[in-house]
Amino acid sequence: MIDLNSATESITKLIRPLGQNVYNNVNQMVIAKEYDHGADVSTNFDQELERAIFEFVEKNYPNTGFQGEENPELTKQAEYMWFVDPIDGTKWFKNNVPLWCISIALVRKEDRSPVLGIIYNPSADQMYSAYLDGGAYLNGKKLAITAEADPLKVQLALDLTSHRYDWEQHKNFLSQSVIQLIQKYYRVRMIGSGALSLAWLAQGMFGAFVNPYRHESELLDTAAGMILATEAGAKIWKKDIGKELEQMVIGNQHMLDTIVPLIELNT
Repeated sequence: MIDLNSATESITKLIRPLGQNVYNNVNQMVIAKEYDHGADVSTNFDQELERAIFEFVEKNYPNTGFQGEENPELTKQAEYMWFVDPIDGTKWFKNNVPLWCISIALVRKEDRSPVLGIIYNPSADQMYSAYLDGGAYLNGKKLAITAEADPLKVQLALDLTSHRYDWEQHKNFLSQSVIQLIQKYYRVRMIGSGALSLAWLAQGMFGAFVNPYRHESELLDTAAGMILATEAGAKIWKKDIGKELEQMVIGNQHMLDTIVPLIELNT
């Protein structure tokens, strides 16, 4: 096991200049790949950032593994693995909308549990960092989730994967669940970046992060944010619904107690 405090410091020093370089040179962005008939894309910066991060961790932490979103040939298995989403929110990024970030987590492979997480938002120079039992921080300031329990004062971050997997089987229940959340809580926001949504949960802006239907592979996007949230005081509820699909709610215990009954699938 590596020194988590030291690793957090070294990764933050790595990604701040990388992120600022991308932010300052967004006009040099080109589409490298298209997915879903062009609805989703990968850019030259996605691929370059991921490779730069891989080269750094391979040199400095050779006994760890790696899994990224862009370059499958870089995947390496180990007891602890770096999960990297070089640009979470690429659809925003390609349109020059500043709702994207770099997300890096160190995950224990055995139970898919993050032990370190860093999220960098270059447009606002926000560096979020956390490691197991070390607290959660934004630019060095300690974070704590909101304790608010009044649903009429709480904003939720919703992340919902639709039109994939067994969507046709569950769409009516999931659609009704979203309606209930909208009716019960002050605001329900869909940001389009799971990493930033979880960072802002840790910061106290959102009362909970709700993902009622997701594939296990989405851990790549959310691992860093999950440990940020838990180190800021949040609890996590997850339910395996089969076929590598799951449901997840993150927030204070009151939020879990009130949200889970609205979104839990009977499987």
